[in-house]
Amino acid sequence: MVPSADDHGFDPAPSSPAGVRWVRESREPGRSSLRVGRDGTRFVAEWEGTGTLRASASGADPEVTAMPGLDPVLEEKWRRGPVRALVRHLEGRTTLHGSAVALAGRAVVFLGESGAGKSTCAADLCGRLDAELLADDTVEVETDRGTLVVRPSEASHWLLRDAAEALGHARPEGWKGPVDAVHVATHALPIAALISLTFGPEGLPPALTPLRGLAAFAAINTSFVRFVFDDPAVAVRDLDAIAALVAAVPMMTLVRPRSLTMLDRTAALLADFVPKLADATAPGGAPR
Repeated sequence: MVPSADDHGFDPAPSSPAGVRWVRESREPGRSSLRVGRDGTRFVAEWEGTGTLRASASGADPEVTAMPGLDPVLEEKWRRGPVRALVRHLEGRTTLHGSAVALAGRAVVFLGESGAGKSTCAADLCGRLDAELLADDTVEVETDRGTLVVRPSEASHWLLRDAAEALGHARPEGWKGPVDAVHVATHALPIAALISLTFGPEGLPPALTPLRGLAAFAAINTSFVRFVFDDPAVAVRDLDAIAALVAAVPMMTLVRPRSLTMLDRTAALLADFVPKLADATAPGGAPR
């Protein structure tokens, strides 16, 4: 879990009598609790049952401590995903909580609430359309000569058992686990679109609609990974970064049935839409 918005899944956390002053604490059901705060000049993030991150305000010299006995696979995912994302925020870089694939020579980023099917959608496109996985959980946004790009950061999909089975993969040992991506991207790609996922009625086909204005801003805001919640200057920087993303990148809402048997129709829609969008996508501006 990564903190992705001031008012989305987080509440003010009580401060300790001494030591760490907790600023935000996660309240999201079904996931490990996470609280973030400060210990003097150091920033602290504590994942229940997983480990702790401490870092300077610039992100330099991070100290990462995993809980004894933590599964090595879970530890690697935690270090490469949430830990790295929080350090990137301290460095002034943009990370989104989502998944991303390379399709038609561009990066397609999927955003949405937990359980919206971001990993499942990415895994299906990798298997069905030969898309390449860029990210499963934390999407690293950078700039390359003035163009917004997504860097490859992960090589596995983390899927629920039913999704893994529906996509023809072996069942994870737990209720959710890693599945090696069929295709993995090797270099950064310009962003074709940010697509917010949501479920609709089972009887209706999947549909893409443009997402603009405040709705587009909100979709990114709730997916924007933050470590610092109590510094107005950082808040302004984050809002500027989100506004730049909204201005530079096409945004869509994808409403589709929840049934896994309908994944082929969603893939067909994206297979037709993304190449056209990629051809029309002009270089965008930098988020910061």
